[in-house]
Amino acid sequence: YFDRAIELAPRKMRHWLNRGRAHARQGNYELALRDFAAAQEIARDHPEAKTCAAVAKAALDAQKRGAKVVPLPQACISDPAIRTTRSQSPSRRQAA
Repeated sequence: YFDRAIELAPRKMRHWLNRGRAHARQGNYELALRDFAAAQEIARDHPEAKTCAAVAKAALDAQKRGAKVVPLPQACISDPAIRTTRSQSPSRRQAA
């Protein structure tokens, strides 16, 4: 899904950020770092791109040293813009 989104719109920073998040969730910090770096190149001052790139680099370095990888911040593993809460779930919206 993310590969296709990037193929269709390679200059859309959010696509790179989301694919990086998917890689980070899987513990593939090298691929996550590449995608976060690509997102950062498109939007240099974007705070999530900066933070996630730095955190993924630290996680990759720890992984290579055989050290414990500190859990990544929520913003680096899921998109806060698409997260739902219980009050926003489809069943509750239909009941309203």
